[in-house]
Amino acid sequence: MSGKADATDHVWYYIEESLIGTEKEKGPFDETQLMSLVKRARFHLTTRVRSPTRTNNEWIQAGNVLKLALMINQAEIEAADSKKVSEAGQQTDT
Repeated sequence: MSGKADATDHVWYYIEESLIGTEKEKGPFDETQLMSLVKRARFHLTTRVRSPTRTNNEWIQAGNVLKLALMINQAEIEAADSKKVSEAGQQTDT
């Protein structure tokens, strides 16, 4: 197997914004790595992303990429559900 990516491989970059308003480009990430970042709540629908093969290297909001939007929404639902379960557990302890 060669080290070159084939036509089905997609790489992604994203803009990470700090609390003081500075921006830093992160990447490249393959799609598996990108989905892992989404699941760890590193992304929001407004996070800017780009991919040479998926967005023609144009920066767009993650919410405009269907696969990312679905993953971000799912991650947010799971985080909210987890928080509810945790809060319910704390209430029964008292």
